[in-house]
Amino acid sequence: LQHSSLFGSMTAAETVVLALRRHDGSRITPWPRRDPALRERAQESLAGVGLGGRGDTPVPALSHGERKQLEVALALACRPTLFLLDEPAAGMSPAERARLVELLSGLPEEITVLFVEHDLDLVFA
Repeated sequence: LQHSSLFGSMTAAETVVLALRRHDGSRITPWPRRDPALRERAQESLAGVGLGGRGDTPVPALSHGERKQLEVALALACRPTLFLLDEPAAGMSPAERARLVELLSGLPEEITVLFVEHDLDLVFA
């Protein structure tokens, strides 16, 4: 998650819907149909990473830390068993780092987390 690969032309919820559609094996098209169930799942995913109520926010309007949270939501939408992160706290404020620790600590136990990080306080937290 060190380098962002988010779509600046989309909202947070649209981005998660795209990941959900891809994971579910749905066809990705330039004009996706509106699916209320997917939209609801996207909102739940966003709430799960601390972005509840931010689904309609354009990606460029999110803070650096919120973009990292969105990237976690994208990864979790694919229901991983292994979560690899490369310097996930790079460029984050102390408050954003604290939120990242909280987020990673709250991941389901069946997800193995491996990350590279130079901030030892973050590693030990």
